[in-house]
Amino acid sequence: MDAVCAWYAAMLNWPQSISMTKAEAKAAFSNDMVYMEKYLENPRHIEIQVLADGQGNAIYLAERDCSMQRRHQKVVEEAPAPGITPETASLHRRTLL
Repeated sequence: MDAVCAWYAAMLNWPQSISMTKAEAKAAFSNDMVYMEKYLENPRHIEIQVLADGQGNAIYLAERDCSMQRRHQKVVEEAPAPGITPETASLHRRTLL
Protein backbone atom coordinates (compact mmCIF):
# COMPACT_ATOMS: atom_id res chain seq x y z
CA MET A 1 0.00 0.00 0.00
CA ASP A 2 1.54 3.34 -0.94
CA ALA A 3 1.92 6.18 1.56
CA VAL A 4 -1.11 8.16 0.34
CA CYS A 5 -3.43 5.15 0.62
CA ALA A 6 -2.02 4.30 4.05
CA TRP A 7 -2.53 7.89 5.20
CA TYR A 8 -6.09 7.98 3.88
CA ALA A 9 -6.91 4.65 5.52
CA ALA A 10 -5.48 5.91 8.80
CA MET A 11 -7.54 9.11 8.62
CA LEU A 12 -10.74 7.08 8.30
CA ASN A 13 -10.18 5.53 11.71
CA TRP A 14 -7.94 7.97 13.55
CA PRO A 15 -8.45 6.71 17.16
CA GLN A 16 -7.76 3.10 16.15
CA SER A 17 -4.65 4.19 14.24
CA ILE A 18 -3.28 5.98 17.30
CA SER A 19 -4.02 2.94 19.49
CA MET A 20 -2.25 0.63 17.03
CA THR A 21 0.74 2.96 16.83
CA LYS A 22 1.01 3.14 20.62
CA ALA A 23 0.74 -0.66 20.90
CA GLU A 24 3.52 -1.11 18.34
CA ALA A 25 5.73 1.38 20.20
CA LYS A 26 5.04 -0.42 23.50
CA ALA A 27 5.98 -3.79 21.98
CA ALA A 28 9.16 -2.45 20.38
CA PHE A 29 10.43 -0.08 23.08
CA SER A 30 8.52 -0.97 26.28
CA ASN A 31 7.11 2.55 26.11
CA ASP A 32 3.95 3.65 24.31
CA MET A 33 4.91 7.31 24.00
CA VAL A 34 4.71 8.54 20.42
CA TYR A 35 4.81 11.96 18.81
CA MET A 36 3.57 13.30 15.52
CA GLU A 37 5.22 15.78 13.22
CA LYS A 38 3.79 17.97 10.55
CA TYR A 39 4.29 16.49 7.09
CA LEU A 40 6.65 18.62 5.01
CA GLU A 41 6.19 18.39 1.25
CA ASN A 42 9.77 19.15 0.15
CA PRO A 43 12.05 19.21 3.20
CA ARG A 44 15.73 20.16 2.98
CA HIS A 45 18.64 19.18 5.21
CA ILE A 46 20.58 22.38 5.95
CA GLU A 47 23.74 22.41 8.06
CA ILE A 48 25.48 25.51 9.33
CA GLN A 49 29.24 25.68 9.85
CA VAL A 50 30.56 27.66 12.80
CA LEU A 51 34.27 27.83 13.61
CA ALA A 52 35.23 28.53 17.25
CA ASP A 53 38.59 28.71 19.03
CA GLY A 54 37.56 27.76 22.59
CA GLN A 55 38.33 31.29 23.78
CA GLY A 56 34.84 32.62 23.17
CA ASN A 57 35.53 33.67 19.59
CA ALA A 58 33.44 32.21 16.80
CA ILE A 59 32.67 32.95 13.19
CA TYR A 60 29.76 31.86 11.03
CA LEU A 61 31.18 30.33 7.87
CA ALA A 62 28.17 29.35 5.77
CA GLU A 63 25.14 27.17 5.51
CA ARG A 64 25.18 24.16 3.23
CA ASP A 65 22.45 22.05 1.72
CA CYS A 66 23.02 18.34 2.43
CA SER A 67 19.61 17.17 1.24
CA MET A 68 20.93 14.65 -1.26
CA GLN A 69 21.71 11.60 0.86
CA ARG A 70 21.77 7.87 0.39
CA ARG A 71 21.56 5.56 3.39
CA HIS A 72 22.12 8.53 5.74
CA GLN A 73 25.35 9.48 3.98
CA LYS A 74 25.71 12.80 2.22
CA VAL A 75 26.13 12.40 -1.53
CA VAL A 76 26.28 16.10 -2.41
CA GLU A 77 26.90 19.14 -0.20
CA GLU A 78 26.23 22.53 -1.74
CA ALA A 79 27.43 25.75 -0.12
CA PRO A 80 26.13 28.29 0.23
CA ALA A 81 22.79 26.54 0.36
CA PRO A 82 20.59 27.56 -2.56
CA GLY A 83 17.31 29.16 -1.63
CA ILE A 84 18.52 30.61 1.68
CA THR A 85 17.71 34.30 1.55
CA PRO A 86 20.14 36.88 2.94
CA GLU A 87 17.56 37.60 5.66
CA THR A 88 17.45 33.93 6.72
CA ALA A 89 21.26 33.69 6.67
CA SER A 90 21.43 36.82 8.83
CA LEU A 91 18.93 35.32 11.28
CA HIS A 92 21.06 32.15 11.51
CA ARG A 93 24.17 34.26 12.13
CA ARG A 94 22.52 36.33 14.88
CA THR A 95 21.03 33.25 16.53
CA LEU A 96 24.23 31.21 16.55
CA LEU A 97 26.79 33.82 17.54
